[in-house]
Order: sequence, then C-alpha cells, then structure tokens
Amino acid sequence: MGWFIGWILAILGANWLLAEYGLVEVGPWLVPAGTFLAAVPFVCRDGVHERRGWRWSVAAILAGSALSWAVAPSFAGGSGLAFLLAEGLDLGVYPPLRRRGLVVAALASSLVGSLADTWLFLWLSPIPVSWDAMVGTTLVKWASVAVAVAALWWWHGHRLPERRRPVRLAG
Repeated sequence: MGWFIGWILAILGANWLLAEYGLVEVGPWLVPAGTFLAAVPFVCRDGVHERRGWRWSVAAILAGSALSWAVAPSFAGGSGLAFLLAEGLDLGVYPPLRRRGLVVAALASSLVGSLADTWLFLWLSPIPVSWDAMVGTTLVKWASVAVAVAALWWWHGHRLPERRRPVRLAG
C-alpha cells in the first residue's frame, strides 16, 4: 500500500507544482515545475505492479489520470491524457523486463513512460512549446527517473546484476 500512497502523493505534488509555479528556469531551459516529481509515479507504479499485480497497476493509472484532471484543471487534458498513455507504456515495458531485474525494468519502463509523458503533455498543454522546452523537460525528467530508480534500488537493497566471469576450460 505504501507504493500506491507514494504514487498518489507524487501525482498530486507534480500537478500542484505545475499549477502553483508554472514554468521554472533550469539552466538554459524553461521547464514545467511538476517535472521534478513527474518521474516518481512511474517508479511507484512499478512498485504497485511488483506488490499488487497488473490489475492494481491499471486501477492506479486510471486513478492517476482522474487525479491529474482534478488537481490541475487548466492542464487537465494534456496532463490526464499524457499520464494515461505514458503509464500504459510503462506498464507494457515493465513486465517483460522484470526478469532482468527490478532496477533494469524500472529504469527502462520509466524512461519510456517519462519520454511519452513529456512530449505528449507539452504538445497538448497550454504551455508554449519549443524544442528547448521539450529537450529540457526530457533531461530533467530523466534525471528525476535516475534519482527515483536509485532510491528504489537503495530502499529494496537490490543490486545490479553482477558480471559473470568467463569460464576457462582446462586444456
């Protein structure tokens, strides 16, 4: 249940930051303020999937789309639709990669989901879109994915797969 609660709090926080602060400067880019938390729900959704299964994940995706609509009505269309598509992509990438490890699956699915979320949200939202905004938002979101996945790895004590040493045959 902790993943689900963290997931909801991250969605609420990202939408609140966006509604409250709009665009913020990050280096040479203007980035939607919610971007700093926007990658966290992807990792939390993977945690929901891990603990509760795909049905809870789908329920979480639908609830997140509704929350996006409720928290930031001015960005509702872009936020809700982008979230729905991006989380769906995350859900499609995570299970097949899970056998390679939690970190690999969470990182890959979150990167795919966050890229779709960024580009679709910026395209559908009332925010003035430029190539710089797309690139800056993608980079900031991917940095937050890295932080979220590192926290996941630390929290669960998972280690990255060790390299296998080649077997030398006597001979």
